[in-house]
Amino acid sequence: MRKPLTLLHRWGGLLAGLVLALLGLSGSLMVWQASLDSALNPAWFRAPTPACPATSQPVAATLELLARHVPGARAQTVVSPREPGAAFQVWEARQPETGWRTEHFIDPDCGRYLGSRERGAVRFDAAHAVPLLYELHSRLLGGETGHLIAGVAALI
Repeated sequence: MRKPLTLLHRWGGLLAGLVLALLGLSGSLMVWQASLDSALNPAWFRAPTPACPATSQPVAATLELLARHVPGARAQTVVSPREPGAAFQVWEARQPETGWRTEHFIDPDCGRYLGSRERGAVRFDAAHAVPLLYELHSRLLGGETGHLIAGVAALI
């Protein structure tokens, strides 16, 4: 029994160590997720150069613009910008079939819908870089199965 248990211990420890190293490195990058996202997507996270007059009811204006540009979108969470004049983020609920969440960026002051991204989608572009890093860190890019593996590896 000693030899099989030694092999199990060696390979199990190596696999858990690799998963933990990946989680540790991605978690270290997640510390700067707001700065990274702002640098990669300045149109969403920085105020426009020619400032627009502030809207008196920015959340209502944001939801109105969302309804106009994306009919049928159901806002679950509205996040105020970190910088005055930057875009509001509107998150929809997770889609049951994919587990993704649509995140919309809206500038209510200037009356502009700036775009969206699918959080959870594996896409290699600037818009999806930080959500991809988050999915790698929390779910190992494997949905609920990856979430379970990451949790078990962390417990081990």
